[in-house]
Amino acid sequence: MKYYEMERNTILEDDKIISGLNGTYVKDRELFFDQGKSGPDKFYDKDYEFDYLIPEAFGQGFGIDAEEPTLADLQPWWGTHVPIPESMSFPISKRFKECLSKFKLNSSKFYKARVLHEKVFHAYFVWQMLSTIYEEYIDFENTTFNNLDFDRIDTETPFEVRGFESLKALKEYKNKNWGYLWNYEKLVLKPSFREFDYHFIMLLNHVVSEPLKNEIEKQELTGIRFKELPIPLYFTDEL
Repeated sequence: MKYYEMERNTILEDDKIISGLNGTYVKDRELFFDQGKSGPDKFYDKDYEFDYLIPEAFGQGFGIDAEEPTLADLQPWWGTHVPIPESMSFPISKRFKECLSKFKLNSSKFYKARVLHEKVFHAYFVWQMLSTIYEEYIDFENTTFNNLDFDRIDTETPFEVRGFESLKALKEYKNKNWGYLWNYEKLVLKPSFREFDYHFIMLLNHVVSEPLKNEIEKQELTGIRFKELPIPLYFTDEL
């Protein structure tokens, strides 16, 4: 099975910039936008409904000429009233949600939403992922780490490769010896990783299976693009 990194594409085919969604008009927005009732390791405390969101072109409100607001199947956030970044939440269209429903997603939850665009309400969802579950799938006995930066470029410190029994141990060591930098030298995953078509993995971000990538492309969903992973994924049962 091959895997890819899924990214948000900022431009539509007609070269229009995809707008961000603003939660200014969401009912009781202060309950979760302003108080941060979610995070990297927990879902929102209730099944909130994001009713309603508005697309806002980047530059609006800053005296900058901005394009007309546009919608896509995967939208960014924009404005004052949006979820905290740590919540790992993204607005997606109904058809993107239907596409995802055909696959098995790790640590994901969906919340109902509506988007008001050109005086019409569109059915959307807010897709939230947990960004800490991936550690459970790392085979630490066979995985090694290095002190390259996020772009896998050498730093001024001497290059080093080490193994660790957990991410906690890695972070404790790198804080003392590598500063804020760390990366994967060789990432080995447990076979159970293959049970899912979507994972979040730190530094590799949104990792999707080839079947999910193919279906997204077949459906011609907008606001999404793919690229090769910067490193290969290995599995314990293949070593």
